[in-house]
Amino acid sequence: MCYTVLYCTLALLLDCSLLGYSKAVINDCGYCVGGNTGLEINFGKDCKGLCDGHAKLDCRQICEGPFFKDECTNQCVGKMT
Repeated sequence: MCYTVLYCTLALLLDCSLLGYSKAVINDCGYCVGGNTGLEINFGKDCKGLCDGHAKLDCRQICEGPFFKDECTNQCVGKMT
């Protein structure tokens, strides 16, 4: 998801360095990443690798996994099906 439509349009049309991001590159999702952006190369992707996707890691770092953090015990709980 873009910060603003103008930002994304500029990032796609211009080199990232022209936007003030030296040594940055445009990733698969259309974001200027790396260099001095503070964004990692896979910024904008979910755990399935989809741009602007909604898949999330569970507390055991499994993409769309069945585990969750119990609010009472603060432990990662759940079971594989």
